[in-house]
Amino acid sequence: MKRRNRLVVGTRGSALALVQTEEVFKELRAAHPDLEFQVVTIRTSPDVRREDPLSSFDRGMFVKELEYALLDKKVDMVVHSLKDLPSETPPQFSIAAIGKRLDPRDVLVSRAGLPLARLPSGARIGTSSPRRACQVKALRRDVEIVLIRGNVDTRLRKVSEGQYDAAVVAAAGVARLGLLDQVSQFFSPREIIPPPGQGALAVETRAADEWAQWVVGPVNHQPTAVAVTAERAFMARLGAGCRVPFAAYGEVTAEGLKLVGLISDTDGERCFTTDIQGDPARAEELGVELAERLLSAGARDLVET
Repeated sequence: MKRRNRLVVGTRGSALALVQTEEVFKELRAAHPDLEFQVVTIRTSPDVRREDPLSSFDRGMFVKELEYALLDKKVDMVVHSLKDLPSETPPQFSIAAIGKRLDPRDVLVSRAGLPLARLPSGARIGTSSPRRACQVKALRRDVEIVLIRGNVDTRLRKVSEGQYDAAVVAAAGVARLGLLDQVSQFFSPREIIPPPGQGALAVETRAADEWAQWVVGPVNHQPTAVAVTAERAFMARLGAGCRVPFAAYGEVTAEGLKLVGLISDTDGERCFTTDIQGDPARAEELGVELAERLLSAGARDLVET
């Protein structure tokens, strides 16, 4: 394994992406104080086409250009929000480390500082996520779900300007930007089940680059890695072509790995959810089994439509 003096890291250029990269750097500097780190910012397709709805992009929309930079050896590793990654990693790449997950929950940020239950009927709630939309509608049928685009800080600004009455975003992103004082409500992972990987960071390298994988090894947090392995196995079982809202959240506890999943129609009217618990060593199997339970319970009609 040939060692190098510098590690070049690729990331999106948003404020949140840069904070996430610095979060990884903090651990790497502690583990490798003599190593030089360089950041390269890369624009992804959604960053360029800001007005297009996210539904118009393929899954992995925030990942492709970063992986191209890896292939071209312009960077040695890239930092992703794990929830942005497709369920399968191409063989030329390796998810070399998964960082410790921050708060996995979703939060409501409302202009009036009100929780969801106290928002007026017809309130305009912004989200670009069908998963969030269907679960919010299941909680409040009388609100209006409106498409919102932009990074986390942009979405919060649109709420404060009155373009929306509220928005639902990831707690981890808000926390990383130091904006938790704007949160009106935290939803438990049972009220609004998160997507696979929410709150965790993934460090991706070239599969053949053993040195880069060795360097980023200290970032890996095993309990988080186990939980998201189950969540991503659930997602993989549904298939890359799955277009209906789905969610999965796992947590390693003293009793084992607990996993909850959801498959729903876009309106939240037909919503299938269940949970499972088992040995963390069987994380991938448990994720698949959870998906099979939901499909057998009636969700198959939604997935295969």
